[in-house]
Amino acid sequence: MSLKILMMKLTLFVLLKLLDKITIDKIKLVNVTDEYLIPLNRIFNLYNIPINLNNGKSIYGTQTVRSFLNKLKEYNSIQLALDEIENNEIKDLIINICNKYTFKDLDNTII
Repeated sequence: MSLKILMMKLTLFVLLKLLDKITIDKIKLVNVTDEYLIPLNRIFNLYNIPINLNNGKSIYGTQTVRSFLNKLKEYNSIQLALDEIENNEIKDLIINICNKYTFKDLDNTII
């Protein structure tokens, strides 16, 4: 069965559940692999079905955060490392994380 047909069947299933008065928060998708993320988001958005795929991915795995941590180690300055980040969404997440903690002088022992 092709991915497109599978996504349409899943969408139809969810729509039928919604028509049966089952609330969206009672419908759970499990074991969603990466190959399904983009098609699911696209098709569900097309039908105005809210979707929240909490795939548990961490921002630490992104290239931007790895670069930030390397720059932090290199510069020993949070501000200088933040200035290197172009993606504002990730930059805001990193700022929120940094704001949760109090930093003493940065040295290589804590990085």
